[in-house]
Amino acid sequence: MTKHQDNSATSARQQNITVTTPYGTLQIEDAAAASDHVGMNIDRLEAFLIMISGEGHQAFATLNEQLQQSLLWGVQLAATEIVQILKQVQIVAKPGARK
Repeated sequence: MTKHQDNSATSARQQNITVTTPYGTLQIEDAAAASDHVGMNIDRLEAFLIMISGEGHQAFATLNEQLQQSLLWGVQLAATEIVQILKQVQIVAKPGARK
């Protein structure tokens, strides 16, 4: 993954971050947008983990192997994207953000 930052005076508020992932390129305008994106992926991971553990595990176990692998692949992609964004962007927690 790579990050490019526009340092011109007109973009003082925007970082114009380009994150290259194994599945494509993600354009993120600034740290606030990166924080929103990370939050979205955390919500996605939470839903995935509910589905594959605890009470959801029974439903997961009934899925065919291809669907199980697709779900686990989604977990991996969301986690990888979070890690790569956090490596590149210093995200400041918003007041009231979940802990």
